[in-house]
Amino acid sequence: MKRLVLMLCVLIVAPCVRADIIMTFGDPVDEGSWYLPVTAGLGSSFDLVGARIASSGDIFESPAATNFSRAGWDMLLDGPTLASFCGPPTSHLSWRMHFANDLDKEVTIDWAIFAGDNRIWTSRYTLANGQIGIYEPRSQYWLPERADLIPAPGALLLGGIGAGIVGWLRRRNTV
Repeated sequence: MKRLVLMLCVLIVAPCVRADIIMTFGDPVDEGSWYLPVTAGLGSSFDLVGARIASSGDIFESPAATNFSRAGWDMLLDGPTLASFCGPPTSHLSWRMHFANDLDKEVTIDWAIFAGDNRIWTSRYTLANGQIGIYEPRSQYWLPERADLIPAPGALLLGGIGAGIVGWLRRRNTV
């Protein structure tokens, strides 16, 4: 088992946000499939976290994020390279990311954390050989807006209608 714990405490000048990020590169789930336990503690409250895999060929596996330590937090977007989740404002949250990657290949993940409409934290992590290779706080690689990480209301409505129709068809076919 290759395991690495990284604790980073960074003091930011503008805006003044203190971030404690802990990542543990966990055991493989299956060949090439990994869990990445993450804990974020900010000196201020946040309510939305976005993650983007920036390295070619790597993808999040669905669900991209699970095991939220705070009630009310859940996935919003769950795509191959983009995931976002939100919940009630908190200054501390733990969760587990799930992604596909060979341990000997680098994977780069960009993070953006929001408080309301304000992006209060960005960072980039590059993991290689089961270890954090590069950590870049306040990275400028990915600067999404809040609206980029929240599905449009129409998409949510269509998804709900589709799920309802599928459920109705399944019930109808079993009768």
